Amino acid sequence: MFAIFLTSNDERLDEICTVKVEMLNADGSVLDSQYHQNSSFKSVGELIHNRNRDGVEMSVLDYGDELRGIITPLGDLVTHSYVITKFID
Repeated sequence: MFAIFLTSNDERLDEICTVKVEMLNADGSVLDSQYHQNSSFKSVGELIHNRNRDGVEMSVLDYGDELRGIITPLGDLVTHSYVITKFID
């Protein structure tokens, strides 16, 4: 499976869709899972960024049939990360 990294100005990050958000523990287990309807990768990323005062790092990959983003909150005490997914029809 090949994937392509998207740049921050890619139009697909602004597309309105349903985005699945999973919060992962440090060991990779899912702590919480929710869906954000009528949202976009950028808006979900901004929401998570606003919740973390030290900021976040975000990378998004295009796998062809889905876009998947990894959001890592910055800070010394952070023990979780987020995976956001948009499935492409």
